[in-house]
Amino acid sequence: MSIENIGYNIKNIRIEKGLTQEDLARKADIPLSTISKIESGVFRIVIIIYAL
Repeated sequence: MSIENIGYNIKNIRIEKGLTQEDLARKADIPLSTISKIESGVFRIVIIIYAL
């Protein structure tokens, strides 16, 4: 999975799970507008993994 496809993949998984953008925003505790921007590719996600 490339970083460019993350928004597309999030949208597809959300739909497969039967969730609306509002449902996902509530579960993730982030604004609905952010979900929309992520899925449309306007907002890029930065994923940082810390090894403990």
